[in-house]
Amino acid sequence: MKLLKRNIILRVPLFCGVMLFCSNGMAQQIMLKNNLIQRTLTFDGEVWRTTMFTDVDHKRKLKVTSDEFHILPMTQNNGYTINAFKAVDAPQEFTKGDTSFLEISYRPKDEFKQIAEIPQELKISYYLVAGERFTRKRLKLSYAKKVTVDRLEVERMYIHKNATGGGRGEPVFIDDAWFFGLEYPAAHSRHTNGNLPVADARHFEKVGNYSFIDLEGRDIEPDAKDGAMRLMHFPGFAKQDTDGRFTIASKIAAVGFYPRWPFHSTVFYGVSIDDVESSTFVFTL
Repeated sequence: MKLLKRNIILRVPLFCGVMLFCSNGMAQQIMLKNNLIQRTLTFDGEVWRTTMFTDVDHKRKLKVTSDEFHILPMTQNNGYTINAFKAVDAPQEFTKGDTSFLEISYRPKDEFKQIAEIPQELKISYYLVAGERFTRKRLKLSYAKKVTVDRLEVERMYIHKNATGGGRGEPVFIDDAWFFGLEYPAAHSRHTNGNLPVADARHFEKVGNYSFIDLEGRDIEPDAKDGAMRLMHFPGFAKQDTDGRFTIASKIAAVGFYPRWPFHSTVFYGVSIDDVESSTFVFTL
């Protein structure tokens, strides 16, 4: 990996940007931040992991231990996290309008290269809009041939705080201050031990226009761990690009804080990375 020299700080617009801090000649932390929220990633020698979220105004900090993602093949009960990969070169930062982006590319370690569902390249894009109190993230998995991924977790973290909410199309609420969710109504979220709430257990999943979807237990993490929080969807087949490669693009994850509790029907609008599609994130309690 190309390492940045000591005391280099990347371009940091006052309203929104990326800061990179170095020590002992090697980049150690990256902070994606605006005047309201900050996401901190720490380099462990092979990969970058999210280690903290900060509510800048209220000086609230949420420490996390992150696997960043999880890929579950169709024929297995155990999948693969960022532990199967190594970062390629230095993280790339750029800005489009009032949105700051941080992109990190990964390639599999040698011992995982022969696994069909492990992508030849995996890119994580983190981004943040000036003036918004939440950050976004999405994954792009690239393959040489067509593959099928059963379950893709866009966020997999361990957070030892009180957790509520979750389920189908609903976010997880942490410590009465933070929310974690996917911008996709058919997504699923779990907390506490990574398996709660169980599928279709909450009231809203049994009423209204919700239809039953049998997940066949594929949402369940067999190695449940205390504090696990997971945001997942079921992508299926990789799609072929114009260049002949096959890709799976994840749904967009959003993490942020809310200024008061309880809140009702908060709606967030934001731009996608390619400025083509817009996304809407709706929470209703």
